[in-house]
Amino acid sequence: MTRTGKSFTPRVATAQSPSYDSQVRQADALRRAGRYDDAIKGFHAITLQYPQRADAFSNLAAMLQAAGHPQHALQAITQAIELDPTNVGTLRNSAEILKDFGEWQAVRDTYDAALSLAPNDAALRFARALHLLTVGAWQDGWREHEQRWLVPDLPLATTRLTTPQWDGSPLDGQRILLDHEQGLGDQIMCARFASDVAARGGRVTLRCSAPLAELFRAMPCVDTVITDGDPIPAHDVRASLMSLPMLLAVNSPESLSGAPYLAPVGDCPAVIRDAITREGVRAGLVWAGNPQHRNDARRSIPTSLLAALVTLPGAHFVALQRHDERATLPQEFAGHVTDLGACLHTFNDTAHALRQLDLLVTVDTSVAHLAGALGVPTLLMIPLVPDWRWMVGRTDTPWYRSVQLIRQNTLFDWTSVIATVRDQIAVRSEAAR
Repeated sequence: MTRTGKSFTPRVATAQSPSYDSQVRQADALRRAGRYDDAIKGFHAITLQYPQRADAFSNLAAMLQAAGHPQHALQAITQAIELDPTNVGTLRNSAEILKDFGEWQAVRDTYDAALSLAPNDAALRFARALHLLTVGAWQDGWREHEQRWLVPDLPLATTRLTTPQWDGSPLDGQRILLDHEQGLGDQIMCARFASDVAARGGRVTLRCSAPLAELFRAMPCVDTVITDGDPIPAHDVRASLMSLPMLLAVNSPESLSGAPYLAPVGDCPAVIRDAITREGVRAGLVWAGNPQHRNDARRSIPTSLLAALVTLPGAHFVALQRHDERATLPQEFAGHVTDLGACLHTFNDTAHALRQLDLLVTVDTSVAHLAGALGVPTLLMIPLVPDWRWMVGRTDTPWYRSVQLIRQNTLFDWTSVIATVRDQIAVRSEAAR
């Protein structure tokens, strides 16, 4: 999954200020090492030495936001804008910081102000595109989302090819390669559109990450599935999975049905089936995503906070956290949670496990997408500032009709989210008696 705004690249000065540049690089090295307190001190020291530099305060503001100090970040970015209201980098940082306060119209106005100064800045246009998608302005959002191809250093994983790009017109039997570019969740989310491409007459080859191949091969609309490293078969046109909403004119959330479109392949492995045998509400649990994800600190939940959930009477929790992501079952879960992590080698295994459960309780990870694509009832716990696809101001999602969004009401506060989940499971448990 690709995001902007949750990490930053500090702006350094031109050659006339080597001391400034050196200090910025040193402070940023502390940030990249995860030494946030020391990085804050470093960026703050730079503002004291260069009190007239807007970029110094902008860097400090971005660091404060990344470290979870939104109010101080707002103060620093306000100072930066007062020093230079036409600094595009400062305005972009300001837009990201305003998200922490739910000021969505102000976010859009700030992006627009920055674009009036730099209308061809691809990174800025892409950041604004994600905001437009967040607030439901999908027609403009998907169009501007194509700016991602022009953003330097954005880690997109598409294959370098010279075949023509599909323009959305009827395919009339042409062979089309649908190529993945981002994370597992993105691939699951956009694999739904393979059926629309086939309906336009395309013979579909889908390139995906290896853990998804078995599931995707079972999709009736897909002719061939290949994975990273496989030879690219002959094809007439190509398209990225993440470009399909734009190419297919998915111009509003109402354009999606949210209906399930995946199913596990084969029989459920006995080791999975036999592990989920207790009575009561059987709930899958995923509490953390990939620790390398740039927004993981905001989307993952400390296991200590989940102790009140996993001890709920009448519920049987099953950990679906793969062991290659979080190695062992947390101590807080011992005796209360069945650990299936070591049994889940592919997403087909996870799909079988999900089908054995009554519901899934999860943070924002690829397993949430898988459950939604399977039609498994899901309580998805998301931060106050969500990933763009979960939008704002709603408890459902157009992507998956079986998924309910449980949102933070206050930045960083998971307590009320967990209480809501606990209440909902308690109601299910009572109804099952």
